[in-house]
Amino acid sequence: MDHRNIVSTAWAGMLAILLAMLLIDPLQYLMRGQYEDLSQTLQHDPGTLGLRVLMVMLCLNTLMQVGIQMFAGPRWRSGVLAVTALYGLFFLVHQVVHVAGGEALGLHTVLDVTHHERSPLQCNQHPPPSRNPKSQPPFGPTPRPQASPCPLIH
Repeated sequence: MDHRNIVSTAWAGMLAILLAMLLIDPLQYLMRGQYEDLSQTLQHDPGTLGLRVLMVMLCLNTLMQVGIQMFAGPRWRSGVLAVTALYGLFFLVHQVVHVAGGEALGLHTVLDVTHHERSPLQCNQHPPPSRNPKSQPPFGPTPRPQASPCPLIH
């Protein structure tokens, strides 16, 4: 099991969901022919600042995927853990602000929850093997438990 691939794949999944979140509203307005409403909505959310933040996040996501494959030191892993936590918290806080502002729960909420589910901080992808002897395979060596089920923390 290559922990780098697991974490990098999780970041790639978060990138795909981020792109979907970015495109859903404009596509819905365009399919209904509501071009003026789309223009007004985009001025408010994401707005100029929000668009810049999204571009930085897209670049950060791509660079993180490359960095995860290139570097493996303990400081780097700790940095990846911190950046991943902040990245996920940004989406959580952003969604809470929208809901608190009176927006109804919808497809964005589902994507946001999925985004957090794909987060590498969800470190129970490979739970340790069971200690129950009856659940062990009848033949072959017993798998050794991992020190930590989280690929970011050793």
